[in-house]
Amino acid sequence: MNLKKNIKTQQLIEENGKILDLNNIEFILSKFEEYQVLINLIRNFSQNRDIKRILIISDNLNIIYSQLIEFFPKAYFYIANKSGKILESFKDHYKNEDNYSTCILDVFKGVSIHDFIYDNSKLDLVIADRIYSNKKNRKKRYYSIKFLYKFYLKQNGILCLLSHIRDIEKDNYNLLGDIKPLLEKRIPVKNEKYFVQFILYSKRESYLEL
Repeated sequence: MNLKKNIKTQQLIEENGKILDLNNIEFILSKFEEYQVLINLIRNFSQNRDIKRILIISDNLNIIYSQLIEFFPKAYFYIANKSGKILESFKDHYKNEDNYSTCILDVFKGVSIHDFIYDNSKLDLVIADRIYSNKKNRKKRYYSIKFLYKFYLKQNGILCLLSHIRDIEKDNYNLLGDIKPLLEKRIPVKNEKYFVQFILYSKRESYLEL
């Protein structure tokens, strides 16, 4: 796939491996750039944290996994999607890797979201990519995100949400009510009528019992 790159964004990301100022990123040109920003935000906010267990929920598993293993080579990954076909495609691509397991996970189904954490230990990093972009059922969205935050994360763990939203969706600023995010940033997409939104939460001691 030939993806064009926003040179300004690329320079910001590559300088010392950090995003220096998100306000200087004027727009996003491609899906590749969305994930460049996402991964580098995670790198910045995971400094001084011991990231050992990572859950990725996405339709674009290959892109996120391939970049994260560079920064967290000793981590164990849980690769999740509600589609077995997508998971099989991922396993075919990474059949020689032994640092992950795949699982069917639908964050809007109670049995599915409960069974995963029942069978696995809590996590240092959870990434939900475009799972919550649709705001048709806000109550379901809230309780799903709250469940991930409360039961999936270890203390000081990071929950990272990437969504595509319209500018009028003001209620999307904070999806967890009184719990303030580490970061909420919206970057417009070139020649489109939507924004890419990045929200990062950290599991803090005062919020352990919601």
